[in-house]
Amino acid sequence: MNSKIISFRNFKEIKKKPTKKTIETKKIRKTSSRTSGTKEWASSNINIQQGCKNGCKYCYAARMAIRFKRCENLKDWTSNIQTYENNITKNYRKRNGRIMFPTTHDIYINNLVNCLEVLNTLLRAGNEILITTKPDLYCIKEICDELYQYKKQIQFRFTIGSKNDDVLNTWEPNAPDFCERISSLKCAFWNGFKTSISIEPYLDSNPQGVIEIVEPFVTETIWLGVMNSRNLPKEGRELYENQKKLYSREFLERILEKCYSLANGKLRLKDSVRYILGMN
Repeated sequence: MNSKIISFRNFKEIKKKPTKKTIETKKIRKTSSRTSGTKEWASSNINIQQGCKNGCKYCYAARMAIRFKRCENLKDWTSNIQTYENNITKNYRKRNGRIMFPTTHDIYINNLVNCLEVLNTLLRAGNEILITTKPDLYCIKEICDELYQYKKQIQFRFTIGSKNDDVLNTWEPNAPDFCERISSLKCAFWNGFKTSISIEPYLDSNPQGVIEIVEPFVTETIWLGVMNSRNLPKEGRELYENQKKLYSREFLERILEKCYSLANGKLRLKDSVRYILGMN
């Protein structure tokens, strides 16, 4: 993987840099190549549908679909789901590098059978899979049972942006609540699967609280990232104004020391955070 591991020592050194130098660094970086998005986690990705029931108001896939006229709005993205049949029945072969599945939709009861078909095909071919989801406990139990023989090839990455259900419901109205996501994490952990967490975007002022709860059940890494405000769906733009103060350099510098301490060496910063801090 190309992701740069930022230690707490690195963070403290960057924090000491003068603002002028940081600004100059950011200007240079705009023209340089950066590893970002899904490429920080995997070499390639696969999806089996357009649209997702979760209705996340910061959803990158939804805003790209709206921008390029593949759907009308977030409501259409949530309700008018189109399945890619060829992606389900395809005879996948071994690929170079890890495959991230899915990236533009989630795994839930209505598409679980199709997701398992794809995962079985990929795993039989010898692929390494990063399963990314806001986890539904029933689905995680089924995946752990169905794919147990392939567990050495699988890592789960569960998205948990807040431990506050009111906050989760505001931004991710149809996704599982905090308790269900934690139960899913424990299920995968107790079944011997590799586990990791994405706190991207963190949705309130207390990502430390999520880190403290999940850390004992994480075998790999905990990723911290901010919200991408560009081209947000209308519903997200209306909320973002009250949110953006959480993604300032000053706020990040206040919380990161505690985040590193609680994560016990597992914390990784997404490109979005490194960019704000001038750490790329």
